[in-house]
Amino acid sequence: MERWDWAEFLPPEDQGRQRRQRARQRHRALLKEPRTWVAVLVVADVCLVLLLGFRTGAVLGGMALLPLLLTPLLAVLIYWLVWSEFHR
Repeated sequence: MERWDWAEFLPPEDQGRQRRQRARQRHRALLKEPRTWVAVLVVADVCLVLLLGFRTGAVLGGMALLPLLLTPLLAVLIYWLVWSEFHR
C-alpha cells in the first residue's frame, strides 16, 4: 500500500468499501475540473466528425472538423492583434 493509504488500518470488512468510496470521490473531483470537460468535448467532437465522415462522406465530415481546426487559429490571431495593439 501507499503510505497515504490509511484504509489498511480499518477492519478487513470495511477496507474494500472505503477504497471504493474514495475512488468514487476521486472520479467525481476529476469530473469537476474544466480540463476534463474540455477533453471530453474534444473527444466527442472528433467522434462526431469521424461518424459523419464515414457515414455521409468526407465533405460533411470535413465541414464538421473545421471549427475544431479554426478555433485555435482564431485564438492566436486575436492574441496577436491585442498584443500588437498594446505594444506599439
